[in-house]
Amino acid sequence: MILSLILFCIASPYLSVSGYNVEIWGNADGHEKLIEQLTSNDIIFEETDRPRPLLEFGEWRKDGVMIFTDDFDEAPVIDFVNSGRSVIIFLNEESEKSFSFCEELGVEISDSFDKQGKCHYRSPTQDFERDVSCEGHSFSVQNPAHAHYYSAIKNSKGKAYAFAIQGDNDARVVIFGSELFGADTENDDLLEVAVDLGLWAYHKRGVLRAREIHYNRINETVDNPPELAISDVIDFSIILETFDFEKQEWVGYSADDVQLEFSMLVPRIRKTLENRGKGVFGLTFKCPDIFGVYQFIVNYQAQGFTPINVTHQVNLRPLRHDEHPRYVTSAYPFYVASGIMCVAVCVVALVFASQAPLFKEHIKASQGIEKSNSSAPSLSNHAVTRGKEKHISRSTSKDRKSVKDE
Repeated sequence: MILSLILFCIASPYLSVSGYNVEIWGNADGHEKLIEQLTSNDIIFEETDRPRPLLEFGEWRKDGVMIFTDDFDEAPVIDFVNSGRSVIIFLNEESEKSFSFCEELGVEISDSFDKQGKCHYRSPTQDFERDVSCEGHSFSVQNPAHAHYYSAIKNSKGKAYAFAIQGDNDARVVIFGSELFGADTENDDLLEVAVDLGLWAYHKRGVLRAREIHYNRINETVDNPPELAISDVIDFSIILETFDFEKQEWVGYSADDVQLEFSMLVPRIRKTLENRGKGVFGLTFKCPDIFGVYQFIVNYQAQGFTPINVTHQVNLRPLRHDEHPRYVTSAYPFYVASGIMCVAVCVVALVFASQAPLFKEHIKASQGIEKSNSSAPSLSNHAVTRGKEKHISRSTSKDRKSVKDE
């Protein structure tokens, strides 16, 4: 007895981590096969006579709820969904509170209860289809603002009889138009459809995760450097995996619409990642020429799968003084102007050098003329001298005459 208690205490934490705890509200009689098949996929059910508070001491008691009754308070269930948890609800012909709950989720339900007809089922993850015969209330979308809606089962006229809702927080809600879905009847197709939607709603299918973000400069082996330089060419890769509950292991996810954003306040680069196989998505790109604090952002939402929002911060620095290119292509006008100036200087120098003998002859000729002019007497000076001599002689003769008269 003591040994069994010890083993239970040791094993209980692992059971609570691996299992998905669901509480059943209402009478689930007639759905034993559905619950049995869901239980075989590691979903733990607990039945209650009446709905209990989902929030106790600030924590949610369960991971999901399955509702077969109309006697419940819709406000706590809405809060339960807003927290990212899951709900499956079965409607009947007198589900007034259930109608109000569905309208809060943005789904409008018809008042009429349609009779049995041929419908087509497609799973939210788009990997399973089946033609079924169903009946119940039909649905239409009222306000698809903050959630993704999938008409899981609809007829040829477009009426949906089972609705799957996935919120931005990965909360999942499945609404069945009648309790015929998953019932213990001879209609195994409806049971298979209910099991498939139940596994999806309780996060046993469509689970996606991201891991191992790598980036490095081209031709370098250093992974995830804390800083990059502007105009660096880098290779980025990320691994996306989905859980295969049949194999009980994570397998590589395959898609062609996963995008990467290299963002500083606003995306500077947004490109689609290349699918390199085995869940590896990568991209080689050149960093922008604006330095600052950037983020690698992978924000991916595939229909029916867990939303992926991964961010990784990196610093983008300017180039150091020894990292600038020797020649800048955009500065070619300055290079051309400098070259033209050098050529012009050389041309002018050659012209002056070729004219040097002519300059020498001109200089000699000018020097000879100056020498000849300096050796010849000046006529003007001679005339001035003669004029002065005549003036002096005339003045002397006049003086002499004046003395005689006296």
